[in-house]
Amino acid sequence: MAFRWYNKNYMRTQFGGSLYSMTDPFFALMLIQRLGSEFVVWDKHGEINYIKPGESRVYADFILEDEQLEHIKTATVEKGKFLPVFHTEIYDEKKQTIATVKKTLYVKRVAKH
Repeated sequence: MAFRWYNKNYMRTQFGGSLYSMTDPFFALMLIQRLGSEFVVWDKHGEINYIKPGESRVYADFILEDEQLEHIKTATVEKGKFLPVFHTEIYDEKKQTIATVKKTLYVKRVAKH
């Protein structure tokens, strides 16, 4: 995420709400795409832990491994619903972690009609 006037806070660092927002949809969207119409995916819980001020452009990586996907499918089918937890880091141009994000999603198999 770029470092612009509109996402700076009073202290002239990256605004925390923007940091969280830049990570919010991605794990859910990735699961929706990979699981297909047989499953429904919702955000359940999210939290961010600020490590240090962001004073430059920031980045985050969102990875969903095939093994994770298979585990989520299997657990959801077996239990009826599943709450997978994902973690990512927000880092600056120097590759220093400025925040960590934890996302819990709700996955349920759609009833067949």
